Amino acid sequence: MYPVSNLDELRLGKVKSLYDSNTAIDKHTVDTCDLSALGLAGDEQAESFHGGEDRAVLQYDFEHYADLAEQFPESTAYFVKGGFGENFVATGMNEHNMCIGDIVKVGSVVLQVTHVSAS
Repeated sequence: MYPVSNLDELRLGKVKSLYDSNTAIDKHTVDTCDLSALGLAGDEQAESFHGGEDRAVLQYDFEHYADLAEQFPESTAYFVKGGFGENFVATGMNEHNMCIGDIVKVGSVVLQVTHVSAS
């Protein structure tokens, strides 16, 4: 049985020049969006290793930001919801309780975990 998880924010972004490179890390919150096998409508990725069928959505557990802020106090301003460019800001869903192949339902969409990274 999965622990209780909450989807706190849904975020989308466009590629733009930031930090002397092209990036789509600066995403904004939205209430709804359409999702296809290739990702969220209106969301862009600057790097070829993001997006596509196996990485259509990026989810990150917000609870990790507190640990990162403790480890890297000089960078705490970056450890905010959406700070890693995630599409789904969640709490309670992370590499400790999710495995590749797990299936989750978010609203009316069914997703399958294809990649898990340790924070």
